[in-house]
Amino acid sequence: MDFDSETITSVTIYHRSYQLRTGGDVEYLEQLARHVDEQMLRISEETPTVDTLKIAILAALNIADEYFLNKKRLEAAEDQVCRKSTELVELLESHLSREGS
Repeated sequence: MDFDSETITSVTIYHRSYQLRTGGDVEYLEQLARHVDEQMLRISEETPTVDTLKIAILAALNIADEYFLNKKRLEAAEDQVCRKSTELVELLESHLSREGS
């Protein structure tokens, strides 16, 4: 990694400021931090605990749940696209073979 091309940005997650270094898109990193912050704030409002580690773990589990649900949806959509593509190819081949006969 080229440290010369890295950028340091400040983000706030659960009332704490962090200086994060990224070689990528700063706006994307900030968006990720906002998402984590929102998850932790929501959980702290819904859960009667002041244990920051527990809130962070619950937020991580929620984010992991979102990820796996979206991954499953994407895989299902990809499967459907593959099935429909196969159907269309078969239909086109059938139509072309009838025209060629």
